[in-house]
Amino acid sequence: MSEPFKPFNLQSNVTSHSIVISWEGQSRYPPTKKYLISHRTRTSSSSTIDSLDSSKTSYVITGLSPNTINVIALSAENALGRSQEVTVSLTTKPSGEFKVV
Repeated sequence: MSEPFKPFNLQSNVTSHSIVISWEGQSRYPPTKKYLISHRTRTSSSSTIDSLDSSKTSYVITGLSPNTINVIALSAENALGRSQEVTVSLTTKPSGEFKVV
């Protein structure tokens, strides 16, 4: 028995104001109890941390600024500990709104 394997097969869908991230978890005894996900912009030292039930394998981050690098870290946790973090950096798309001067 040991801590859970880290989440794998991360997928993302990025727009100018949101990121949807999804992943797969691996069954192991003892089973994963929850996922921990943190989000921050590359230039920020503080992050938002959320805890998800182990049945959830996707997460939506909204209210983001266009063309900004976002750092997302994900780990799994069970009764024996926490997995290694999986970290990705994703850049939101430009807004697409242009002003003619």
